[in-house]
Amino acid sequence: MNPEPRKPRSRLFRTARALLFGVFLLATVLSLVWAFENWRGERQWQALVQAYAAQGDPLDGSRVRPAEIPPDQDAATTPLLRPLTEFTLVKGEPVWRDPAGVARLDALALPILTGEGRDARGLTALSNWQSAFRATNLFPLPASPGTPAADVLSALGRWNAELNELESASRRPYARFVPGHTGESIGVLLPQLSRAKAISTLLRLRCAARLAAGDPAGALSDIEFNERWAHLVASDPLVINQLVAIAIQTIGNGMAWEGLVDHRWNEDQLSQLQTLFAKRTPREDLLRALKGERAYALSLWDQAVRNPNASTGEPAAAGTGVPIPKGLPRGWIRQNQISFVRLHELLSSPPFPWIVDSKTPRRTEPELRQQLATDRPWAYRKLAEMLIPALYQTMAKADRLLVASRISEIACALERYRLQHQQYPETLEALSPTFLATVPTDPCTAKAFQYRRASADGFVLYSLGPNGRDDGGTFNTDESKADWAWPQPSPEKKRLF
Repeated sequence: MNPEPRKPRSRLFRTARALLFGVFLLATVLSLVWAFENWRGERQWQALVQAYAAQGDPLDGSRVRPAEIPPDQDAATTPLLRPLTEFTLVKGEPVWRDPAGVARLDALALPILTGEGRDARGLTALSNWQSAFRATNLFPLPASPGTPAADVLSALGRWNAELNELESASRRPYARFVPGHTGESIGVLLPQLSRAKAISTLLRLRCAARLAAGDPAGALSDIEFNERWAHLVASDPLVINQLVAIAIQTIGNGMAWEGLVDHRWNEDQLSQLQTLFAKRTPREDLLRALKGERAYALSLWDQAVRNPNASTGEPAAAGTGVPIPKGLPRGWIRQNQISFVRLHELLSSPPFPWIVDSKTPRRTEPELRQQLATDRPWAYRKLAEMLIPALYQTMAKADRLLVASRISEIACALERYRLQHQQYPETLEALSPTFLATVPTDPCTAKAFQYRRASADGFVLYSLGPNGRDDGGTFNTDESKADWAWPQPSPEKKRLF
């Protein structure tokens, strides 16, 4: 008996089987591509790590951040600052082991100022500070009001012991507030740096009061203290530390400016200030911080490679971290790490050498983005590319401090010239070689600063700023319309420093 013939498969069945086979084939191909991308990314990344280590620039940051610092070289080990380093993290928040010690440092807080911080000439409004101190019962003041400067200095005398301790600590080379660069410890670092900047604000007020009281020597010591304080903050190589150091040094420019406006500095003091400003190297300092930041950001990406299911949205200290989407091939993360290192190369060496070479003007953000796009495929650079705006703005802040420092250096030389000749020179070239070995050039253009003598007792001095265009020496917070100018005595709140 013959069996019944098998019925032919339906078209639907055949189509479904073909689709399943296609899905299987596609999944196999994707798995192979995925595995290959992971292998290639890891292989190229390890080769880059070894190459950097061989040239003496390890990507783990060990070259720029010493693992151990002797206590006698660490300002953070002084009694006033040590409580900030002693904490336990609970859900990302510090629990201080010595809360009373932290409170002692936090007590170095100025009273709330009800009036303007500057007077009609742009100088520190000491009379308003006098009123603010007298409105409380917290400060040692004579029963009868004295001059604003005398009362402010009396009030600040409450913290003489603390400021003397910090001044001594500022002579050490390092300040290590957190033991390592991890996401949780960086979260603690931010309020610590805020406290550091508050000390600089206090020094600015004391400097202004000392100048008004006829004590320029004391005022100069405050500026030098402030400068050392900035170097301490920047000694831990992270971009956020460098940004706070830039803010502190900018405050120092303003402290010197107040004495220059009223001609309170003598020849020797002006020479010391001129040297202080000339020694500043904000671009090179930022490059060192970028290497520390690079190591920190790469360590976060390493975590994403080792533990893909962990949260990877943890930002780096200066906003230079990016959330890494889950499910990315590990090899693509490695490729973006390579692009991140490449981005740092572009920021610190030709064809974008404007951090290292102070005579080279900085380039535009689109040029930087285009160069990275030329070097790296889209999927291999996208995460790293997201970091460009934050990094670029950080560079701009360093350039602004560089301009402010060079302008302040020239202003000190101009004042020395005035002391000798009873007027300012017609041109900056007259300052060399007696008052300046060579006249600094504008870092934004690599050409001469703009200068003119406004009167026997005044001058106009400015950089062409980021746009490289002469806007008449007018400062504007909009960089596309700004010149970075030496501030004139005026109530104008918007100025270079």
